[in-house]
Amino acid sequence: VGFAPDGGWTALLRERIGAGRALEWLQSDRRLSAAALCEAGLATAISDTPEAMAAELAANGDIGARLAIKALIWDEASRARINTRLEAETAAFLDRIIQPGTALGMARFLERIGGTVDV
Repeated sequence: VGFAPDGGWTALLRERIGAGRALEWLQSDRRLSAAALCEAGLATAISDTPEAMAAELAANGDIGARLAIKALIWDEASRARINTRLEAETAAFLDRIIQPGTALGMARFLERIGGTVDV
């Protein structure tokens, strides 16, 4: 379509899977299977009963310990680094959305899926 990634993809994805893998995936714009997401570290399990799995996880373990772990993983430095990346991502998206090629790309996309756009 021509947009820059948004929604935190460039900010968060490289934190999870590394810059090289994130770059390759975002540039290829391909979908990954559930198994591939697990392999990449973006999912931890595939379940036919996800609600039961979530309930079991929630019922086991000390909430205080879980919160402490989360705070250590997402410390102030990590959050600041991600906020900086989110700001850069927003700026890139806003720059790309006003480019003529982006409007054409969106029109082609909407035509392909049966939608319309006012360009």
